[in-house]
Amino acid sequence: QGKIAAMFFFTNPHNAHPHDPDIKALNRSCCVHDCMFAINPSTAKALVYSLEHCHFARSHLMDVNPHMDSSVVKAYKDNQQKVIAGVSATVAAEKKKKKNTPFDEADELFW
Repeated sequence: QGKIAAMFFFTNPHNAHPHDPDIKALNRSCCVHDCMFAINPSTAKALVYSLEHCHFARSHLMDVNPHMDSSVVKAYKDNQQKVIAGVSATVAAEKKKKKNTPFDEADELFW
C-alpha cells in the first residue's frame, strides 16, 4: 500500500527463531516494495543519518519522487525495451515462417 518507507527490525542472530520464515518474508517484502530496511544497529544508524541528511532518503520517506532514475539508468531501460521488442519480433517472424511437419510435432513432444 506504500505506507511504510523505512523499517527497523532487529533479531538476535545467535538464537534460532521459530518464526524465521516470517522474518524472511518481511525482508523479501521490504525488498520487493523498495522499503529501507535496517536489520542491525549499524544499518539503523546509517539509515537514521541518511533520513536526516540525504535528500533522496527524505524524499523516499515523504513519498516525493522516491524513484528518480538517472539519465544513464533511463537510457539503459529504454535500450532494454528496444532489445526485448526486437527479440519478440524476431521470434514471432520465425514462428510464422516455420512450416509444420510431422517431425516438428514429434520434436515438441520430445523437448
